[in-house]
Amino acid sequence: MKKTKRIIKAIVAVITVISVLGFTACSSGKNKSKYPSSAYLIDGSVINRACTDAGRGGVNNIEDFKSWVEDYADTVGKKAKLPLEWNLPENLSSDFSLCSQLWSDSHDIDDVDGRIVSVLLLGDTLKVEAKNDNYLGTQLLGVLDAIHNNERCSMLKDRDTEFTALFGEMTVPDEGFKEAFPKHWKEHGISVESDTMSLISIVTQDSQTQFAYVSYAGVLIDRGDYYLFIEKRGFKQPYQATELKKKDELIKMLCDRNEYTAEDGCEQTLVFENDNKIGEIEAVNKI
Repeated sequence: MKKTKRIIKAIVAVITVISVLGFTACSSGKNKSKYPSSAYLIDGSVINRACTDAGRGGVNNIEDFKSWVEDYADTVGKKAKLPLEWNLPENLSSDFSLCSQLWSDSHDIDDVDGRIVSVLLLGDTLKVEAKNDNYLGTQLLGVLDAIHNNERCSMLKDRDTEFTALFGEMTVPDEGFKEAFPKHWKEHGISVESDTMSLISIVTQDSQTQFAYVSYAGVLIDRGDYYLFIEKRGFKQPYQATELKKKDELIKMLCDRNEYTAEDGCEQTLVFENDNKIGEIEAVNKI
């Protein structure tokens, strides 16, 4: 009888240890078995994990990026009580109006957006042969203000004519809206010279001018057995990391956001990986 009790106690102890280890792995965000999985870059362990993975994936300027992220986390993210854990992308929530207000209350400098972050992370792998030296558009005024007036962006100031070539308004060719972006890349000699990183761009049609332009961008990093997507949700909005098993999961995540759907009367918004179209933004949640 005593021997039987000892065996039972031993089994219970083993089960307890396994349960604790399993809980620890899940709560610390180290369980990578479930995809997709997203987190705002607010918690220190999440920031370290995303930055370490991104660095190993070949991104540039990772220390500058991390300092931007940590400042946002301390001055906005924690005060706005943004979620700290990894979760399904559709389960992440935040009060974007509050985030915007908190940034303005704590900073006297312009914030950056996903297009600026993408150029920072891609660094010298992003090539633009034919720059735009005479930008007359309006879609990039916020971007240009940030890189010229925010001292943190000093390393990007001499790339302003690349920004306007990359993301500014482009004429829709006779071949149609879907050909505007790849044709623009070809004409300007734009490329990403990396085996592990690519630029994700959302291409939108302006309802007033009918020009096409890049309204949003992020960086997709191939980590071998999964993808890591790094983005800044917008000016004064959170940084986000998402681990994906396949690119279709990225398209679905972007489709679930109302802000990317096309305006009435405009061509459907497109998603490109570098200059290759990989999806369309379907207005599944448009109100």
